[in-house]
Amino acid sequence: MGGWSGVWETSFGRLRLVEEGARVRGLYECGGPAHLEGTAGTRALDFDYREPAASGSGHFELADDGAAFTGRWRALGEDKWSEWNGFRLQGEKPVRPTTRSFSRNASGPNPQK
Repeated sequence: MGGWSGVWETSFGRLRLVEEGARVRGLYECGGPAHLEGTAGTRALDFDYREPAASGSGHFELADDGAAFTGRWRALGEDKWSEWNGFRLQGEKPVRPTTRSFSRNASGPNPQK
């Protein structure tokens, strides 16, 4: 399975991506509703994200089998990149709000249960 559309389990919870041509949009929860929007190549996705308390940019690289990605993100104005990785969920229903929340600190997003 290839392409970016689908539901992914990621470093920061569930992410739903919809690919329309080269444009990709996504929704996830990170301290509240968050979204990303970007441009996809064959295996790469460059995007900007917006969360309730932060925004920035990122880059994902799709695995050859389309089942996972490795990636990185950084907040607007920051030089340091941090990891954001994920794997595709099969047969998953649309993303619903999660009970987990995430907050940012000086070292990047941190899951909080």
